[in-house]
Amino acid sequence: MSELPEKVNELPEKVNALPEKVSELPEKVSELPEKVSELPEKVERVSRKK
Repeated sequence: MSELPEKVNELPEKVNALPEKVSELPEKVSELPEKVSELPEKVERVSRKK
């Protein structure tokens, strides 16, 4: 149980990092359509390699 205080000490740090992660979300979500539209191309490339 000695690592519990350590984990508790890390909490404020993790909580502080949250707003940053949340602010990155819209960016990641806006990249999704682009990634999805690349999928058929990637699948095609993989199937050509075989």
